[in-house]
Amino acid sequence: MTSEFSQLLRELRTARGLTQLRLARAIGADHSTISRLESGERRPRRLTVLKLARALELDNSTRLRLLASAGYAPVSLELDADLDVLWELASLFADARLSRETRERALACLRETVSEIRLELDRATQKGK
Repeated sequence: MTSEFSQLLRELRTARGLTQLRLARAIGADHSTISRLESGERRPRRLTVLKLARALELDNSTRLRLLASAGYAPVSLELDADLDVLWELASLFADARLSRETRERALACLRETVSEIRLELDRATQKGK
């Protein structure tokens, strides 16, 4: 991994006044993860970079810079925004204050949506054959 990502991550984190521990907690990781990323010992996965961008509240331009510095080209701003929404959903589900009832209702809706998407993709595949 290039040191560009490591340096940029450290700059962005310190500019926002966050410790490695606080940033790690914000993305659901151990503080050693941030330490290894900033030292260049570890290459981040794309989703980790997106989580970092969200936790650091980066604008689109800076988010793209962070992705590029980690060796990832944006698939599209729209897809990155979709991934951002999915990350937010995962964060909400991880919140202990969310009631079991609400979590179960939301999961039921998500399962139904996944089924609908799979059916649509199956139909599209059948048409293409």
